[in-house]
Order: sequence, then C-alpha cells, then structure tokens
Amino acid sequence: MFFDLVNEFVLTESISEGVAAARRKYVRPGVLGASFFEELVKSDPSRNKKYIEWMCKIEIEENLVYDRLIQAVKDFDRLASKGYLENTDIYKYKTLKEVEDVLTLPKNKESLRKLKREKELDIEKILDNEDFLVIFPKTSEAMAKYGKGTKWCVTDETVWDDYTFHSYFKMYIVINKKPLSFKIKFYPISSKFVVLVKIDADLVIIYDDEDNILSVFDKKQFLNFMNFDNNDEAKKKLFKPFTEKELENLKS
Repeated sequence: MFFDLVNEFVLTESISEGVAAARRKYVRPGVLGASFFEELVKSDPSRNKKYIEWMCKIEIEENLVYDRLIQAVKDFDRLASKGYLENTDIYKYKTLKEVEDVLTLPKNKESLRKLKREKELDIEKILDNEDFLVIFPKTSEAMAKYGKGTKWCVTDETVWDDYTFHSYFKMYIVINKKPLSFKIKFYPISSKFVVLVKIDADLVIIYDDEDNILSVFDKKQFLNFMNFDNNDEAKKKLFKPFTEKELENLKS
C-alpha cells in the first residue's frame, strides 16, 4: 500500500512536470492559446500525458487538425497499449498523416474494430428483474452502445471523458421493461433513462432519454422506487466507490 501511494505520487509529479514543460514550450499568443492547450491535455488519453508535446507540435505545424489529431492519438494509444503496433513511440512520426497511415493499415483497422467491440461489451449488470435492467457502462463505447437512440450528451466520447474524469459520480443506464407502468411525479418513464449517483453525497439524479431531468432523489427514495429493498447485492454495487481499475478504464 505504501509503495502504491509513493508510485502514484511520483506519477502525479511527473505528469505535472511534463505538462508544465509543454506549456512553457508551446503556449504563446498567436501560436497556441492557453485554453486550447488545456483541451489538448484533457484529450491526451495516456495516464502520464506522454503525447502532449507531440500533439502541440502537430497542431501548431499543421493547424486546424484538432478532431483528426484527437482521434488519431486515441486510436494510436489503444493499439500501442495492447501491443498491436511495432513502433509505439509516437515521436518517431513527423506528421499526423504518418500516424493515420499506420492506423488505416488493414490489420490495424481490424484490431481497432476488435477493441471497440470489447469495450462496447464492458459493462457490469447491477440488476435484472421483471421491471428493470440496470447496467454500469465502464467505457465510452459501452455508453454509446446502450445509450443509442437517446439524446444523452454522455454518448459523445468527449463529454463522457469530462463527466468521468473527476470520478465524482457513477453513471448507470436503466432500461425500463414496462415503460407504461412507471411514472416519476406525473411523467411516464421512457424505455431508457440514465441515473447519476453522486458517490460522496446522498444524491441520485434521473434523466430521461431526451436528456431532461425527471427527478432528484436521495438514495433511500431511489432504492424504494427501483424496488431494491430485497436486493442487498444490487444496493452494494450501486453505491460502492470506484475501484482503481474502474477509474483507469473510465479514463482510457
């Protein structure tokens, strides 16, 4: 435990130093703005922000390639972290197109599809009874898959990253098996709704599939509404804090 804390501290210090060095090197008026730099930092998918200098360099040199850049770096990191790439040092690539060319090789495109399918299935089933199916999506891909057809902003990968980055709450998808049988206040519940559980407070927020807030419950009210009273295992799963592995998956 002690060594884990030490390693985490060293990593945090290393990240801070690396980001600070990149900020000093690249953030200048008319070259790269401070707010845009922070967006790049947030979009760096690696735990230690190892891509940030390369991302800054490419954005400055090639200009207006942000969306392509973010997608390419994310895909590169996914393949590199799973051992699918021979050259895992992104700094060996001089242009964004060089990275994109590698990513679009048939074998790498197939590997990306495989990884996406795996992530889409990365869920934890919390409850499955005659009324509800409750799942905890562990990845942005799983949220996009199970949130398909809704207007939830979190089905967008970048918004998902914002919501999960600070790990203030857990997000669950509830599929209502009897959509005409349940109401919150006077409003029928849609076939899907999303539930935000704030980990450090007695707060549960429910959104419908149109992304409107239906209700705000305390935990006891929510458990009564979901008929969890006789399911201690589901209750424990629903309100347990994030594990380190879950946090790592959410931010990857």
